[in-house]
Amino acid sequence: MSISPKRPPKIDIGSYEYVLSSVNDFTRDVIVYWQNIQENEKHTTDDSFEYRAYYTAIANNNTIILHPSNKTFANHATFVGLELYIGYNIRVYSANKDGLSTEYASIYIPSLPG
Repeated sequence: MSISPKRPPKIDIGSYEYVLSSVNDFTRDVIVYWQNIQENEKHTTDDSFEYRAYYTAIANNNTIILHPSNKTFANHATFVGLELYIGYNIRVYSANKDGLSTEYASIYIPSLPG
């Protein structure tokens, strides 16, 4: 029987940092950190397990669009080129070949003070 991961990773409040973009003056690169889930919660016997991180946006028809991170690692993800004066909602899922965790961890990255 195939089962997607049991739960998402845990994200603590404030588990992010950012650096100003080296490319321009109006974007930042954001790194979000999380605590890994236990091996027995991954529900996989192969190497298909991974974390998937997205920031969300709302489309004109009020549907949520998921934008993937630029790089995802074992315990953090990097989003490159996020605007300075916009706040972002980040979602992190656990995933294997059978799908994403039903729930997701979330953290809000506030805009910089104008």
